Amino acid sequence: MKSMQLLVALVLLLNLLPQTQSTKKRSTTPAGIHLNKNGRTDIYENPKIDIEIRLTDLLSQMNLEGKTCQTATL
Repeated sequence: MKSMQLLVALVLLLNLLPQTQSTKKRSTTPAGIHLNKNGRTDIYENPKIDIEIRLTDLLSQMNLEGKTCQTATL
């Protein structure tokens, strides 16, 4: 029980730290941002495509570990 309380306290404290922005320049095209740096604009990277289609494409490319890590960051 104490370890869970410590973990929650740590997460709350980390959220209070100032967020730093990456100094790396993002690879952009007129169609969107290359988030995975694969040299092409994937469907989920294109803001002109419907959000439902983009979300389905992104989830189809993620493995279980990636989905779990994203859920844990919410």
